[in-house]
Amino acid sequence: MMKPLLCFSNKKLTLNTIFSSQVYSFSVIIFLIKFWAKYYLVRIASFLRHRKNGFSVPLDNNTTQGQHTRSNSKLKEVNMNRVSKEQIARIGVGIGWGLVLMGIFISLGKYIIPSSWYTTIMTPLYGAEYVNDHMPKSADRTLEDFSHRVVGVLYLVIGMLQFSKKFQTRFRKLHKYLGRVWVLVTIVLGLTGISIAIFVPFGGIGELIATVIFAGYMVFAVIMGWRTAIQKKFKLHRDWMFRAVMIGFGFSTIRFAFMAINFLSPSTPDRDILTVCFWIGWGLQAVVAEWWIYYSARNTAKGGITPRTLEQQDEDSKPMAA
Repeated sequence: MMKPLLCFSNKKLTLNTIFSSQVYSFSVIIFLIKFWAKYYLVRIASFLRHRKNGFSVPLDNNTTQGQHTRSNSKLKEVNMNRVSKEQIARIGVGIGWGLVLMGIFISLGKYIIPSSWYTTIMTPLYGAEYVNDHMPKSADRTLEDFSHRVVGVLYLVIGMLQFSKKFQTRFRKLHKYLGRVWVLVTIVLGLTGISIAIFVPFGGIGELIATVIFAGYMVFAVIMGWRTAIQKKFKLHRDWMFRAVMIGFGFSTIRFAFMAINFLSPSTPDRDILTVCFWIGWGLQAVVAEWWIYYSARNTAKGGITPRTLEQQDEDSKPMAA
């Protein structure tokens, strides 16, 4: 009799029983990744090509040259910075919603599809050792596991909506109330993540330290975002909320890093790989968040807009959480 390869939720899977479903699942995943990557690579290439050639600056025919406070070259530079920022933001939003769908499936897939299918799909993202050993132990702590999954989905969906300018403009009151909900959801997400890392450890002390540091930082960032919103310092409010959402989206970077390292070094134990990936994923997300905040502030300064001016303009808009 063939030895079971995977075991999850008391259902045994052999190579013969999972081969067809595994190939099908991998084919679907690879197709979606290729389609998604091709679409955004085309957009990135188009953006870089236009940036190299320079962006056109629309001028008002009714305005004379003497009425401009900046030279044509300065206007072109400011317009290029503005367009490039918008292009990068659009690409980031598209990638973000793709990661939201991925997070929803990872969180709720075990409740929607058969456990054998879920196990087969999760193995490349987490490793067989994690799926077979850690997930059943985690599921035994029903309160933390279920809460972490549900609030994780709310965190992803509300977080993406809160950073949508169209959503902020059309639904200002809802934006404000959802911001308060998102603050609470983020705190619960961070605390349940720390609880699981303490009571159901997988990667040992390395994973625990990384989880405590970055989950704690996420909770701190969202509290600071809420506090600055109350103080009507909306520029700082957006920066802190952006830090919080970037740390939360680190789950995706961790999974992609795991697949890459596991492919390059298949003999390394899953526990060791995943521990390293926790530091790589969350650390990279934190660095990218700080880079984007710095990049946005620099382009704002080049456009002749000071942070104080932004705060005055934001008086007409509703904060994310107040």
